[in-house]
Amino acid sequence: LTDIASKAQQNTNTTNITNINKTIEKGLNFGGDSGADINKKLGEKLEIKGGASADLTDGNIGVVSDGTKLNVKLKKDVDLGPNGSLTINGKTYVNKDGLNANSQKITNVADGTANSDAVNLGQLNAAIGGTAKATTVKAKDANVTVTEGLSTETGGKEYTVGLGDKVTLGTADKKIVVDGTSGKITAGSKVTIDGTTGDIQAGTVKVTGAGTVNELTNRTWDIDNPTIVHGQAATEDQLKTVSDGVKTNKTNITNINNTIGKGLNFGGDSGAVINKKLGEKLEIKGGASADLTDDNIG
Repeated sequence: LTDIASKAQQNTNTTNITNINKTIEKGLNFGGDSGADINKKLGEKLEIKGGASADLTDGNIGVVSDGTKLNVKLKKDVDLGPNGSLTINGKTYVNKDGLNANSQKITNVADGTANSDAVNLGQLNAAIGGTAKATTVKAKDANVTVTEGLSTETGGKEYTVGLGDKVTLGTADKKIVVDGTSGKITAGSKVTIDGTTGDIQAGTVKVTGAGTVNELTNRTWDIDNPTIVHGQAATEDQLKTVSDGVKTNKTNITNINNTIGKGLNFGGDSGAVINKKLGEKLEIKGGASADLTDDNIG
């Protein structure tokens, strides 16, 4: 009986193993939205390809299980990354640099309403041939020049605005004139700058391009009672007055020194005259130094 039981158990195991092997041999079947199912045995490789191997992005495809199958879904808002682009039939239409229609029409464009909206051809035709007014550019005065031409980019009118060669600002005594033809600038009636000579005239004062300042009014100088204006430049006239005074004083001092240098001359009833310079000592002796009396010599 024991052998019979063991034999029965062995047969059962053999049957189970056979069934397991048959199940394993079935492998796995893979199916898509179209095309035939693919069967792969355990240990075989299933290749899943999308057709691209470079410039890939993450986070745009999701895999969702519904309990019976895995659904591959594309994100509604696809992020192509900083260098991504949209290409159709080899032509790139959208990339990081903007939109390129590749010479194709953009149709069914709604009327633009905001300043940043695109306009359609209907709006453009209405603006050109309808109520739109032409824009003109006009110079206010001779200070501004306006030159009309054609744009090489758009083919439409192009206005070049610039300053005239002679610009006048203000009126009357406060008028400022910048004359590019003569190279002069004038402010009112008292200031002139000459770009050719380098001269600057401000009232009666003139600074020349040669580096001199002329027509100053402070031309006199009272040597005996001078009045000093701090920070004011001296004129050659004043310097000459001072120089002349110095020369006169020098002459006077020379004459005084000559007079002083003569010293004093002393003479007696007889003998040579004695000369003594200022500061020198003159000795006057009578020959006696004792038993002297007063009131005998006048």
